[in-house]
Amino acid sequence: MRLEMSGWSIAIPSGWTAVVTGEPASLRLFLDADVRNEESTASVTSCGIELSVRQTTQGHADGVIRWHVAQGEPEVSMRRLGGKDVRALAWTDGVQNIETMFFETPAGVLLRADLVTPAFESEVAARGRLEADRVLDSFTWR
Repeated sequence: MRLEMSGWSIAIPSGWTAVVTGEPASLRLFLDADVRNEESTASVTSCGIELSVRQTTQGHADGVIRWHVAQGEPEVSMRRLGGKDVRALAWTDGVQNIETMFFETPAGVLLRADLVTPAFESEVAARGRLEADRVLDSFTWR
């Protein structure tokens, strides 16, 4: 399934559950999730792998980067996302490993993508990163 968002689209492979909320839209993807819908609420329980993409501002991006650099903890790397090279910051809070990427669409919209994997379940985390890479590689720009 391909999900069309404002200025970009992404493929959602089998095994991922997508939740779209808000205005501007925010996308949260959960790997191997259990979804429960009730009359007024819905809940999602996953194996600990979450990939989210949402619109942000340059001020917010700068603040996130400054905060993590001040903590002295992020690892900085380059990733390939939909044919573009983007800078990724990675750190752990002891429970989760978090990788954050900021990138701009051709229309000038700044997006933030976060990949969260469990810190202690290395097989689950490795599989989650591999599956998330497939999703991130599917980005297309409009």
